[in-house]
Amino acid sequence: RMAQSTVNPNIHLNNLLSTEVSLSDFFNLDSIADSINNLELVTVNHPDGDYLDFIFSIDTVLVLDIPKLNNIAGVNFDLPSISIGDPLLNHYGAFHFPSISQPMDMFTVDIPKFDNRQTLDSIVINSGSIIFALSSNINHTAYMNIKCNGLRNRVTNKTFNKTFILSDSTQSGINIFNHQIDLSEYTLVVSSDSKLNFEQRVTIYVNGAILPNYDINLNLQFSDLELNYIYGKLSEYSFDFSDIINVDIFNDPDFAQIFEAGKFSLEDMYLDLNIETNMGLPTLLNLTTIKAYNENNNTSANIIPPNENSSIAINAASGHNRVGTANNKITLNSSALNTLPTKIEYKGDLLLNPNGSNGFIPNNPWTKAEAKIHIPLKAQINDLDYEIEFDRIDLGDATDYINSASLILNLTNYFPFSIGAQLFCIDANGIETGQVLELNNANNNTISGANVDSHGNIISPSTKTTKITITASNFDIIKNANKMKLKLLLNTSSSDSNKPYIRLNKDSKVSVSLGIDLKTNITF
Repeated sequence: RMAQSTVNPNIHLNNLLSTEVSLSDFFNLDSIADSINNLELVTVNHPDGDYLDFIFSIDTVLVLDIPKLNNIAGVNFDLPSISIGDPLLNHYGAFHFPSISQPMDMFTVDIPKFDNRQTLDSIVINSGSIIFALSSNINHTAYMNIKCNGLRNRVTNKTFNKTFILSDSTQSGINIFNHQIDLSEYTLVVSSDSKLNFEQRVTIYVNGAILPNYDINLNLQFSDLELNYIYGKLSEYSFDFSDIINVDIFNDPDFAQIFEAGKFSLEDMYLDLNIETNMGLPTLLNLTTIKAYNENNNTSANIIPPNENSSIAINAASGHNRVGTANNKITLNSSALNTLPTKIEYKGDLLLNPNGSNGFIPNNPWTKAEAKIHIPLKAQINDLDYEIEFDRIDLGDATDYINSASLILNLTNYFPFSIGAQLFCIDANGIETGQVLELNNANNNTISGANVDSHGNIISPSTKTTKITITASNFDIIKNANKMKLKLLLNTSSSDSNKPYIRLNKDSKVSVSLGIDLKTNITF
């Protein structure tokens, strides 16, 4: 009978697990931005280092209910009767009423007023016309010359000066001539007493018998008048505005997980507000409220901090078809995102012409606001987790000869976060049956974050190899497991008292490899 011999060979198994986990495995930023309306992801170039920035756009147009100028009423009047001379005699020549040596007769049209605090200087007409209806019993050729210094052609820069036929030599009785003038190229200049002053002179070319008196009626009407711009010294107007906007960002579970349960704390968040107006008056916009609401759990939070100045002075438009602009950056309360809002409510007021300046208002006044909520991904990370499942460690018949075993976890960390790790065994139902490895802050056994500068920029990765002795009870758990699960736990820093804000980089990753060392005891 031969004597028994015992050997103790060491066995090292690599690549039980070998993988890379990138930032997109925790949350796929590009996919989130592509799938949500009005959300974009950009890389911001900054002297202190580039960083990612989520931008959520909210555009709105404030259509202002400014009191409009009422329709301009026409006039209808009879001129004084004209007498040329003895009706028993024939007369010949041109007769002017009033005579050429006298000023022209005047008639006026009243321009509506807004109120006592305002004065109109001029009105730019977009479309419409002025109609002169001239009627008379003149039985000779006659004309009426009408002038108005308050109507000026914008193309020729000439004042209104038209001569209209009043009668012809063939007529008898009373005849009416209608004359319509297109005003689409005219500007109406208003006098200090809000009147439009016209002048007129009648010229009759007499050739024979006359009537004892000639009667003339003038009817002036404005038709389909549409005003383009109103100039003048206009008083202030105040408008309240509000709206509630649906926010789709946090309906995306991948995006919501970034902010839930306090795992993700932003360094800052701000509102970039670009405003345009077509009004030629200075305007003051005041945002009084921006509030985030979560309809699912009835929570809300103010996005504008109480001490933040949210008043914005908007420059007046410098002319027609131009816009006045303003830009303002408002610091927001970034912790409001932890409510995972489904709606954002905003309220404010718009004060038009606070100093009572001279300027203009178009026929369709508006103020457009392009609001971009910037969510810079410079953040603190608190226990953000990611799980990797892999096949169980199958040692076959070798388990009968194992004397001791150690798990070897190699981590190369390109994240600017410290990483803890937990290794679980799970059964066929996905239920955890036991934990065989834990690296956390409490046992001071995490892998440090990548080396960063004072602004949170990554300089170089950090590495760590951890060797954990497997106890007999843990070995039984491993042997009976259906699968293994590695959970990575990310924190901005391994120190709870010092968690800097770091810049997220889509290329950040951690390389993970898991092996096992076995010491066997084989007797033969």
